[in-house]
Amino acid sequence: MWCNQIFSLINEGTVQNIIVCDNYEVANQIARIQYGEDSIALDTTQYPLSVGCKYIAGVFYENDGTTIISRNQTADEEVEQINKQVEALNIALAEMMGV
Repeated sequence: MWCNQIFSLINEGTVQNIIVCDNYEVANQIARIQYGEDSIALDTTQYPLSVGCKYIAGVFYENDGTTIISRNQTADEEVEQINKQVEALNIALAEMMGV
C-alpha cells in the first residue's frame, strides 16, 4: 500500500506551508522555489503542526517558539505499545490468581 506524506515547507525556522506529496525531492524543490534556496521540506506526517510553527535545532515548537510539539505514534507503534501493556496485565493477573 502506498500513502502520501505530509511535508512542512520551512523557511528561516518557520513552517510557511504544509503540503501533501509522495516524493521528498519534489517537496524540497517546491520549498526552494516558493521560499528560497535555504528553505527545506520535512516529512511531518506524524506531527500536529500548523503554519507558523517553529523548527529550531531539529525540534518542532508551537508558534510561541517554546512549547515543544511531540510526534504522534503511527498506528503500528500504538498497536505494539498496547500489546505490551496487555501482556504485562496478563502476567499481573496470572500472578494475582496464582497461576
